[in-house]
Amino acid sequence: ANPMLFDDSTPAANNVHTMKTEIGTIQTLDESPPSFTSLAMQDPTAFNDRIIVTFTLNEAGTAYCRVTRSDSGETTLRINQILSANYFAEVTDETETGYITVTKLEDRDPASAVLYEAAQYDVYCWAKDSAVDTQDQPRPNHMTHDYVSTSVDDKDAPLGGKTNKVWVKDMTPPTMIYVSSEALTEDIIQVTLQLNEPGTVWCIPVVPAVDTDYLDID
Repeated sequence: ANPMLFDDSTPAANNVHTMKTEIGTIQTLDESPPSFTSLAMQDPTAFNDRIIVTFTLNEAGTAYCRVTRSDSGETTLRINQILSANYFAEVTDETETGYITVTKLEDRDPASAVLYEAAQYDVYCWAKDSAVDTQDQPRPNHMTHDYVSTSVDDKDAPLGGKTNKVWVKDMTPPTMIYVSSEALTEDIIQVTLQLNEPGTVWCIPVVPAVDTDYLDID
């Protein structure tokens, strides 16, 4: 047998060291999907027109989120629905915190299609990692649909990507519409008013101020 030599000072085709240098270091592929290491949002929200999602991943990647009304009847969202909302943020490693601000069901919706005040929304978040192949081309791994549809439960150790019933704060005072008023008896007055949202109205009758410029004469 004629074995190849190993010599780090003499490059040659029959030198094991030369072949080692030519091949270089090959890194095995990342084939594991990312997971959230934290996933939180203020509930009720700090604002009356948005939900701000704060997250970290166990590796570099990009997270996407979408909301749906809790009373809409939807019990899950498909991944392509979450992507079409176009609300996302990228983190470069497991120590970086990402922020996603959701203001509408989909980013392309008209400016008037904002989130409703005093409404509850379910928030679905999905992520893909930033894995690459040997040629340094993107080869991302994705969270599964089952993971996305599983409730977070613990924001600091989430079991999935779904957060249920986040309240959007109502910060706008109601407006009142006068409908009618009349005296029903000598000691009862009825006033009918209408609000533009659920609420409570308080009224108090007062005696008009005395008009000193005019005197009623029977």
